Amino acid sequence: MAKPFNPFEHHHHHDHDHDHDHGRIVDLDPAQRSLNDSLKVSFFILKLVMVVMIIIYLCSGIFIVRTGEVAIVLRLGSIVGD
Repeated sequence: MAKPFNPFEHHHHHDHDHDHDHGRIVDLDPAQRSLNDSLKVSFFILKLVMVVMIIIYLCSGIFIVRTGEVAIVLRLGSIVGD
């Protein structure tokens, strides 16, 4: 089975001998590491904001009818129930 292509790996085809290991993981330089960390934090915050917005949206249809008040439920402009 062929290994999936990763554009961030070192790829070249040649027949000469040389001294570098194609299987090792290259350490990220500090700028790349910082970018990677900041993207992880940004995506975590984005996911958190999205979850909060979904919860707010789902709760936006909840309302309380107090004693002495009457509520009318409309679905697509028609009254639902009695």
